[in-house]
Amino acid sequence: MSTSLFLPQETIDEILSHVKHDKHSLYSCLLVNRYWCRQVIPWLWGHPLKILSALESANIAPLIRTYISCLSEKERSFLIEHGISLPNYPPPFFHYASYLKDLDYRRLEISVRHWIKYEGTICSSYPTRRRAIAGISLNNASIIVMTALCRLFLEGDPTLHQLKLAYTERILDLPDVSIFVQGQKGLSCLQKIKFIVGSFNRTKLKNMIAFLEALPDIAPNVSHLDIDVITTDKTMADTLVSIIEGLSYLSEFRLCDKSSGVTQVIEPTISALSSRANSLTSLELHNIHFQDLSLQGLAECKKLEVLLIIQCCCLTLSTWKPLENAKFPLKTLYLDSDFGEKVTIAILQSASNRSIKQLHLSCATSKVIEILPVACPSLAHLDVCVSNVSIEQLVAMVSGIQQLQYLAIMEYGGHNPKLVEVTPDLGKIFTPLLHYLELNFIMTFEQLDALLTHCKAPLETLILNQYFENHQMADEYFAAIAKFAKERGTLKRLCVNNDGIKTINCNQKSVIIQDLLRYVKILSYSDASVKICEQT
Repeated sequence: MSTSLFLPQETIDEILSHVKHDKHSLYSCLLVNRYWCRQVIPWLWGHPLKILSALESANIAPLIRTYISCLSEKERSFLIEHGISLPNYPPPFFHYASYLKDLDYRRLEISVRHWIKYEGTICSSYPTRRRAIAGISLNNASIIVMTALCRLFLEGDPTLHQLKLAYTERILDLPDVSIFVQGQKGLSCLQKIKFIVGSFNRTKLKNMIAFLEALPDIAPNVSHLDIDVITTDKTMADTLVSIIEGLSYLSEFRLCDKSSGVTQVIEPTISALSSRANSLTSLELHNIHFQDLSLQGLAECKKLEVLLIIQCCCLTLSTWKPLENAKFPLKTLYLDSDFGEKVTIAILQSASNRSIKQLHLSCATSKVIEILPVACPSLAHLDVCVSNVSIEQLVAMVSGIQQLQYLAIMEYGGHNPKLVEVTPDLGKIFTPLLHYLELNFIMTFEQLDALLTHCKAPLETLILNQYFENHQMADEYFAAIAKFAKERGTLKRLCVNNDGIKTINCNQKSVIIQDLLRYVKILSYSDASVKICEQT
């Protein structure tokens, strides 16, 4: 093939980005020709460990087999000297380890154990039988192989962007920390670290502790820190604080408390965020028990733009008070926790929310809906679950937020009597810029007809959570939607529930459905919906 017929690299990357999670499609691209093969290999081998949970155990060993084949003679000799018999693998076509961007150490350990049991041993006439390595335990053998692989991943030009570690009793220790210090160049591109901190034996995992303590020095460019806390260990709390204070470029921080609300780890960790006042832009808190926690350190983060509070509890007015007049320029607030009406209103009326663009509320009462236009006048995307809110109140709220482009409404508790009124006012729940509407409550045909008949917004995407008892009922709804699409000329995408999709995709499509498909494309919910977390 002439090189003049090759696609530009930007075009190839764009094509592959759309199938990066579809392994079958990527493998198919390998077979096109050598050029495509060279383009696809980095995509397949950038995140190979992510697919292990979906693979059968028999398919895990080839991954380690490939990495072993990439080892230098020195590293192969290292393994053999420590009692591990290596099969005679053919040399690889590519240096696959050089493409690794995402390393999950726990999954790598699982893969190595499997490889040792079935391949990395003295030859046997029963290749599928579990075998022991002569003279050393499975744990020791695993650590030896992991040591060689870590050196392999850290040599040469740096490529590793993400690292996931777990500090629990059930995992093996890291190799000696000197490997990471010597391979510091290989960690210079590391951007994201996730680790799970559980109950552990400090003596058993001494190398992991040493790695954490050295982290700011050996991976100074980390900008994203993701921590799941299960332990109540005070020393670990001090280590986490030291990491936060040492990462000068830390901009995104996620903290999930799985320790039943024990504060000796959570509180100092949150307080340490004040040391990143000039860099932190995104904070995500999960399962945090706010009782007796101080948020004063968070108030000092003057560049914070994204705040997600998910499934947390016990946030009171006094706890929130340090943030009432915080000066950070918040753009996204994701409040998926029910702290009660008074606390929710206090949060929304904080000075930082005047510039907010995206808001998710898991429970909004009529009073919360009433204050939204004044508290958050710049909203462009609102995703709200309402409780006992009337159509008139929704109309008043939306009318006061003139920049609204995305609106998603859900009923709290499944059935909200105030939202099932048949009224022309349904069509007034719009602004001049609104092009995305998602209604997650059941509507009658009369309601839908009233909404679309009086709608003046340039809707491009309409998502309905609708149940159809029969094809005749479905045709009534689809006729109203087709009429709107034809008259307005803006609607391009439609999503209904699975029953609606089955009706549309049936072999014998009605005339109404055929007419509808002339104007709109039918999408699944995952393809049509736009989530606030996806936009942050």
